Amino acid sequence: MNLRLNRLLLHIVTNKGPYGVEIPFEDGLVVIRADNTSGKSTCIQSIIYALGLEKMLSPKKEVPLPPVMTSFFEDNGEEIYVLESDVFLEISNEKDETLTIKRAVKGELDTRLVSVWKGPALSNPMEKYQKQDFYVRDPGAATNNKGFHTYLASFLGWDLPMVRTYDGKEVPLYMECIFPLLIVEQKRGWSGIQSNMPTIYRIKEVEKRSIEFLAGLEAYETSIKKQKLMEEETNLKNEWKSQVSNCESLVAPINGIIHSLPVNPVTDWPPVVLPSIEVYRDEKPLPINRAIKEDKIHLSQLNEEEIPTVQQAAPCLIDELEKARNLLEEKEVSLRALFEEINVEKSQLQSITIRLSALEEDLRRNKDIQKIRKYGSEEDLVPTTDACPVCHQKIVDYILTEDSLEKPMSIDENIKFIESQKEIFTKMKENTSKVVNIKEKQLLSLKDEVNDIRSNIRALKQTLTSSERSPSISFLRERILLDQRIRLESSVLEQFELCTDKFYNLASYWKFILERKKLLPKDTLSKSDLNKIKRLENLFNEQLEAYGFSSFRKDIEISPDTYKPTLEGFNLTFDVSASDHIRTIWAYLNSLLELSREFETNHPGLLIFDEPRQQDASEISYYELLKRVSKSKEHNQQVIFATSENRELIERALQNIEHTYRNFEGKMIKKLAR
Repeated sequence: MNLRLNRLLLHIVTNKGPYGVEIPFEDGLVVIRADNTSGKSTCIQSIIYALGLEKMLSPKKEVPLPPVMTSFFEDNGEEIYVLESDVFLEISNEKDETLTIKRAVKGELDTRLVSVWKGPALSNPMEKYQKQDFYVRDPGAATNNKGFHTYLASFLGWDLPMVRTYDGKEVPLYMECIFPLLIVEQKRGWSGIQSNMPTIYRIKEVEKRSIEFLAGLEAYETSIKKQKLMEEETNLKNEWKSQVSNCESLVAPINGIIHSLPVNPVTDWPPVVLPSIEVYRDEKPLPINRAIKEDKIHLSQLNEEEIPTVQQAAPCLIDELEKARNLLEEKEVSLRALFEEINVEKSQLQSITIRLSALEEDLRRNKDIQKIRKYGSEEDLVPTTDACPVCHQKIVDYILTEDSLEKPMSIDENIKFIESQKEIFTKMKENTSKVVNIKEKQLLSLKDEVNDIRSNIRALKQTLTSSERSPSISFLRERILLDQRIRLESSVLEQFELCTDKFYNLASYWKFILERKKLLPKDTLSKSDLNKIKRLENLFNEQLEAYGFSSFRKDIEISPDTYKPTLEGFNLTFDVSASDHIRTIWAYLNSLLELSREFETNHPGLLIFDEPRQQDASEISYYELLKRVSKSKEHNQQVIFATSENRELIERALQNIEHTYRNFEGKMIKKLAR
């Protein structure tokens, strides 16, 4: 993977004719020197703009280039007005394929349009090249065929990974998030490593993701796999719970209770103990198959009997009516008793919930005390006290003598005890909730039974007051109700079996998830990643020493969590001088460049620094930096410095260093020959 800048052209049409500047670039170290406010930063910003990366400079939609490219400038005291302006940039990749990019800054064309010629249209303008148009700064610019960053990524050989936003969406790792590790512009770039990172994309851990991609770490793919597996796991658990709810809804009309249906996913289906349904008969649970069988036998027996007339059945009906009234009374007593039992259980459940809440609060308070003691607090902090909060006298709330009392538990012992209590009460809550659920279903079944008895009493009364030759309504009703119950329970059983069949696929997929989970490495970083990070750390420390880093003498670590420089677990930039802070940016970004010489990475072999000698970094440090980055030519890489350093100083520093030097006297943007 390689990106090389060949040539930059800023072309401005004014009321006084064409103005602009053209800069050729070579491999290795390229130093562009010009005085302050002469246009060198404009050139660096124009490179960023030509590549469609201006969100590194500003989230605003306006072109983030100075007035010399957008409105007006002065030339020998005369105000010149900009009518049209364009940026041209010629680039090459590792296959020696060349593109020439044109992007309008001001004029009739929309600034989101990017025109690309397949060839060196700036270096060799006499040839004709195929031209294509693309767009940037619109949705799809990094994913659609006509998106410029889609095309540019393909040209560079980059396969941009998909990353997650804080909204849970998947988006590409946009180029604007990668190039802060390659281009440091003057205004905000030197405030920290990746300080030009755009935040408008709301990508989670965007700095970390960008370093992982550029360094070619496997950690990102591993973390993405783990994240996707976690999502699949969560989704399957939700599907499983939803299917369990569907099964429970099916048995609700018959007040059934489901047994042996796993509430959490399992890998084998069907389980050893098959899920089953129980229904209530005379307040006792009975397997639904057996209940249906007994109902069918009873119905068969009734159907074999002839339905008597009212006159024939009257003696039996009177006796049955009396029995029904007595049974109703018994059932209503049972109903009230069961209702009271449920209230007691619910009251107990509420007490357990309150107790759990109190334990949570006690646990939190004790852990807070444990934490501040761990941090070194010597304050006499206790979670509870036996002293009066007003007069501070000891309160005796026990009948044993003080000598017989054991020593109070320590904070650690308190925490352990509270956690054990919490575990006990959590189990109690689960068990009580199950008991309440079962008894509530039993209550519903009993209510249905009471309603049936009342209906039967009404039917018996109606029968007794009917014509003597009419068939007995109560005998008919019993057959009809029995038949309806058989049909309903049979239908529920059939649907339940279909419902549980769906657990086959869920269990199989759950097994597949667990198998893939087991194959993932326990640690996010692979052996290759650890080797890269260790080498990055060595390269970084080598350079710090060479550049005269002096804030402290200890070796700096590259964090395996953030991939940034740290000292004893803390961000390095918090404890260093301003000049050493600049040295850390030099060292870190150049270490990433050098890392690509030894390992397979996604680094394009390009580094651009605008005014690298910030915060009065010493001349010796600057010389060591120039000497170090000049080695880039040996590896077909390119490092571009734009500087306003004193001419004599920079030319003296560049002696005996392989480089290309471009010095501009006065303003860089000048009137062009027509």
